[in-house]
Amino acid sequence: MNPKYWWPLSIIFVVVISILVEFMERDKFDPESLPTPAAGTTTVTISTQNICDDVIYSISQDGIKYVRESGGGILLAAELDNTIGFYHLGSFGELENVDKAEINTETPEMLEYALTNCDARYNPSGVIFALR
Repeated sequence: MNPKYWWPLSIIFVVVISILVEFMERDKFDPESLPTPAAGTTTVTISTQNICDDVIYSISQDGIKYVRESGGGILLAAELDNTIGFYHLGSFGELENVDKAEINTETPEMLEYALTNCDARYNPSGVIFALR
């Protein structure tokens, strides 16, 4: 074969191979081959953080055990007369009662769980809940 025909034959050969590859790759797209978030709706998992780690356990001067968030949270949960109440420190260090409906749902649930279910070491504090 004459070398002057190699150039046109190589171009024809590449075109034929590319057409064959194109026809061989014509599979239908399978959406299940994608990872879950890209293939449709993701599974919603709602998990409350009912753990005993991210909470500070304290006991007041009058012997009442209370808990608060460890990330600088100002909400306190204490059990007084077999009912759990929620408080926050006022401007001069006094406790002010907080209605549970006024705060988000996750924090009170976490604090209530920690107060009633976690067996932790309570550190003494200077807070006074009730004069007994």
